[in-house]
Amino acid sequence: MDYNSKKEKAGLDFEISGQVVPGHGVASGKNPDSRYGERGTLGYQLPLFEQLGLPVASFYAGTINVSTHPLAPKPVSPFRRVKDLHWYPQRAPETFEFFRCLISGPGWFEEGLIYRPLPETKIEHFDDPKGVQIIAPLLTNLSYGDKLLIAYCSFELNFE
Repeated sequence: MDYNSKKEKAGLDFEISGQVVPGHGVASGKNPDSRYGERGTLGYQLPLFEQLGLPVASFYAGTINVSTHPLAPKPVSPFRRVKDLHWYPQRAPETFEFFRCLISGPGWFEEGLIYRPLPETKIEHFDDPKGVQIIAPLLTNLSYGDKLLIAYCSFELNFE
């Protein structure tokens, strides 16, 4: 299936461009100062999300951080919300929202989810409000500075 057919079938009716930027390295476990070790936060979270019915078994335990500057994401009605997830013993429960997306670059596209830990339940490692974090299968062809196109559903999320 080609990009436009996949986008239409999924009901993804808007697109925004963005640029891949570095994150904190905590989700992937690449930050040597992280208390979560090499497993990273997503190494703990993904199996729990999968148990709760999110289709993330094939996803890489790390985020793709994408700047959408000057526009900021504004949640409307998430595809899925996971409330008060106790994913790590020494942390308070956290709430997450997920929004369906299709990301693409020159000659490729992949399904993913925009991953949004709610700021009011997150205690550290805050992210740029003018960007998104995406979870998806491992994409070895991405580098910081790459431009991406993100297709999303305007009933779930908008950008202002």
